[in-house]
Amino acid sequence: MSIEIIAPQALTAEDIAAWEAIQASNPAFASPFLSPQWPLALASIDGPDAAGLKIVIQREHGRARAFMPLRQRRFTAMPAGAPMCDYQGVVS
Repeated sequence: MSIEIIAPQALTAEDIAAWEAIQASNPAFASPFLSPQWPLALASIDGPDAAGLKIVIQREHGRARAFMPLRQRRFTAMPAGAPMCDYQGVVS
């Protein structure tokens, strides 16, 4: 198992497809705030928090198994889009 932390723009098409498949497999992840499109949209907006957006990806044997978008501040991690959005979770 490995953990990778990347900017939303670094998501590959394979990562996005894996994330969407995981999200579609569980109704608990039906929120658009837990989709890959949410951090991608936030990253496209030129604001002060765009640079702090990160995606944590857990991989097993090179395959993405879990995703967690977040906004990294100096000493804390918050939901991507906080404070407007308070949805946060590991999509796995």
